[in-house]
Amino acid sequence: MKRLSIIPIVISALIACEKPVTDVEIPKAEKKVSVFCIISPDDSMITAQLSYSAPIFTQSLGPELITDADVELSGNNQTVKLLYNNFLQAYIADTLTFKIKRGTLYRISVKTKAGETVTANCIVPSSYVPLLSALPLRRKEDLDRYTYRILATWIDEPLIKNYYRLYTEEKIDVMGGAPFYNDLGSTMYEDKDKDGKRLEVSNYLNYITEGIVNNFDVYLLNTDVHYYKYHLSRLNDKGNDPFSEPNIVYSNIEGGLGCFGAYSKTHVSVLGPW
Repeated sequence: MKRLSIIPIVISALIACEKPVTDVEIPKAEKKVSVFCIISPDDSMITAQLSYSAPIFTQSLGPELITDADVELSGNNQTVKLLYNNFLQAYIADTLTFKIKRGTLYRISVKTKAGETVTANCIVPSSYVPLLSALPLRRKEDLDRYTYRILATWIDEPLIKNYYRLYTEEKIDVMGGAPFYNDLGSTMYEDKDKDGKRLEVSNYLNYITEGIVNNFDVYLLNTDVHYYKYHLSRLNDKGNDPFSEPNIVYSNIEGGLGCFGAYSKTHVSVLGPW
């Protein structure tokens, strides 16, 4: 009978566990300068977006833009100051006056009015990797459903570690107006075990506009490692899904967050067969 005396103790312990905890100290959250700047010799403009990060345990209705910082880009024995553009909500410079060259090291430097300083380096890929072909395909899954994809082909650059992004845009022509585009998804790829070989990669399309003639612009980006790791981590991000594993977004910004990367670009236009 004495063994039953443990029951009140257990019940008491369980009741005690339900007592709300009110003395937990939440870690102090600090916002950081966030930079997103991607450069390319194939672009006509250099843009850098600056904002403050939204710390954990805080609520944010949108990014807190930084509009009054000093932003400089240097490389190839030149330096250019990027100026803030209210319409684009970004710091910009023209590549006609500051050319981006392949195989060159560039550095971005940011200093805010609050005294925060962040920097980052990247090297523009040294070569142009041409996209040989892009073949639109579809496979019938059942009576009402098809799987659409773009099969892209190119030759990997030998003896160099390469990183790629393959993405497709659906071009929709509007009578009497400018065309608009739907982003149909991306595939990140590296040349592991494929150095110098012919590559064939499928980009599965997330969306197809029905009832019109479909034109597609297929882009192959030969990227640096920072561009690749950042975008791969973003593609793996499940957003606010409470059942997914936490995903750490890649950053190469010293003293802050974000990405400073580079790429070279090629593309082909194709007409869908459906």
